[in-house]
Amino acid sequence: MSKHLADYGPYLLILVSSLIAYLFSVRTKRIEKFHKKAEESMAELCGPMLYSLEKFFRDLESKHIHMFFKKFCSQDTSIYKIGNKVVIQRFFKVEKQFQEYVEQVVKDEDALNKLHVELYILKEELEKEYWKNFACVYGDYR
Repeated sequence: MSKHLADYGPYLLILVSSLIAYLFSVRTKRIEKFHKKAEESMAELCGPMLYSLEKFFRDLESKHIHMFFKKFCSQDTSIYKIGNKVVIQRFFKVEKQFQEYVEQVVKDEDALNKLHVELYILKEELEKEYWKNFACVYGDYR
């Protein structure tokens, strides 16, 4: 009986090593895809959005906020590329508040302050996401 197993040993070794190589390849492709998505999110969304919000809070000029929403709220927005449900939900909440503020005939100071608070929270969430992506993408280069 053990002689028969010895005859199949090389075939079993080839089969097991092929299976291990396949599983490693699948895992590597998933990791590469994740890194690519993180880099894309950082370069196309998190970075530009964070920069725009930083600029707004530095100057506190409403034109920066209008430009922010004009740029990131278009029909062909790629907000989904952020890949963080909390940030996406926060973005939509802030967008809704901005639209309500813009539609006001008489601008309410309290509504503006609430919008600023929500924008600041969005900025903080974006900053966390940006640095997580940064660590993921550039973690090997420290």
